[in-house]
Amino acid sequence: MFARILSSLIALILGVALSNRPSFAQISGDLEIKVTDSSAAVIPGATVTVRSRDTGAMRTGTTDAVGSVRVSQLAIGGYQIEVSANGFNTFKTEATVSSGATTTVPLVLEIATATQEIVVMETATALNTVNAQLQNSVQTRDITTLPLVGNDVVALAGNAPGVIPVAPNNPFLGLGSFNSNGGRGRGNNITVDNATATDVSTTGEGGTGTLPTDAIKEFNVITNNFNAEYGRNSSAQVQIITKNGTNEFHGDAFELFRNSWLNARDYFDTTGQPTITRNNDWGGYVGGPIKRNKIFFFGTYEQQKVRGSGGTNVATVPTTAQVNAATDPTAVALLKQLNVPVTDSGNISQSAPKPSTISLPFAEGQSM
Repeated sequence: MFARILSSLIALILGVALSNRPSFAQISGDLEIKVTDSSAAVIPGATVTVRSRDTGAMRTGTTDAVGSVRVSQLAIGGYQIEVSANGFNTFKTEATVSSGATTTVPLVLEIATATQEIVVMETATALNTVNAQLQNSVQTRDITTLPLVGNDVVALAGNAPGVIPVAPNNPFLGLGSFNSNGGRGRGNNITVDNATATDVSTTGEGGTGTLPTDAIKEFNVITNNFNAEYGRNSSAQVQIITKNGTNEFHGDAFELFRNSWLNARDYFDTTGQPTITRNNDWGGYVGGPIKRNKIFFFGTYEQQKVRGSGGTNVATVPTTAQVNAATDPTAVALLKQLNVPVTDSGNISQSAPKPSTISLPFAEGQSM
């Protein structure tokens, strides 16, 4: 009992510590803010304040001689931007920071004729005028509502221009791999919170199976001309960013299920009934503040139970004459031990043996 309590306490401490360090756990983004007046003249020396809508974290800066200021290393999410300058009305707007991107926000200040404040409620369009990096970002709302086969979030890469998913029976690349702008599928680099999650053997995603889609904050794929900070692979960069705690308590629960009551009969199944299937995938997440604007927590849980009798498989089996013609002792023993189905008509009513009942007639270290 004591060991269980101690392990739970350690897990809680680690979760709190990780959720309180977004700059280390997540790839950040930048805001490039350009301030001009109504005549398009730049305004140097303007004070710019950027505040996170989620955690309340605040950054300030001052525009340079060309009326521009860059606020770097911001955790992804929504931000409130406030700009003030002597002789001009205070201007407020909102912008969204995406992983690995520089969002350019052009602002126009009006000359102050009286004390007033201008608030723009519409979020500024994410426009990158800083570099030639091509990327496509998907936010949490679309991640949880779009249909994904097997909840494979990497399939969202197919929404980006120039990305072609691999065929299901591809002999070289596993499901979840893709080709970007003609590049090799093995050239894709997949990361989760900046940690490599690429399966080096099949080049599909590895380590994302324990991450529910409801816990993902942003999915980002960079297909071409990515900056020098991204290395390891040369084709495409896939970034999966998880959620974190905020100043507001939030959570959700989900269940995805599949069963034979909703399925059609397999084409090769002659029983007249769909194959018995029970697949329940359920879980949830919860997050919130421990100390507002300082410490936050976030946790997820997911469990999947799969039951059923399996699907229908069509296989080529030997005929009675072929089995009777076997004279090699090893072959005869295998046919007997493996309970190989034999038929001359092609109709098989025999079930496959359970793996636990198979006993191969080979000594340890011996092969066929």
